[in-house]
Amino acid sequence: MPGARHPSVTPYVIPWTQAVADGGGRYRRAVLITAAQSGKTDAMLDVIGSRLDTRPTPIIYCGPSLDFVTNQFEPRLMELFDQAPTLSSKIARGQKNKKTRKVVAGVQIRLAHGGSATSLKSSSAGLALVDELDHCWSTSAAKVTRSAW
Repeated sequence: MPGARHPSVTPYVIPWTQAVADGGGRYRRAVLITAAQSGKTDAMLDVIGSRLDTRPTPIIYCGPSLDFVTNQFEPRLMELFDQAPTLSSKIARGQKNKKTRKVVAGVQIRLAHGGSATSLKSSSAGLALVDELDHCWSTSAAKVTRSAW
């Protein structure tokens, strides 16, 4: 749907986004299991935007593949930063802004993928989001990804 995002289009992800965005220690882990193409990635973008805007913490996002992270997720993440007035003023531009590493409100968001154990091990984070976990099981990073659980 063109235009602003409306979470009410996918109401089943709202409790999950609220649980993750809460981040105050109420929940240690929140899991969202849905069918394909059902708003999971958009829900993760909502959580990332909310946390970076209200209570910045280092974030690691793990997508299913390098291609997905760099060609699909990263452009959507940058669109979020550019369209949200409160975030656009907080993102570092220039050399600090890499394809798989962003600095927003002084904290890092790292974009990793399930095919790289190194990208998953090399950053600490206050919030870890794993998208399409089922695709990570068959990769070389499966052991690292499982250890996050």
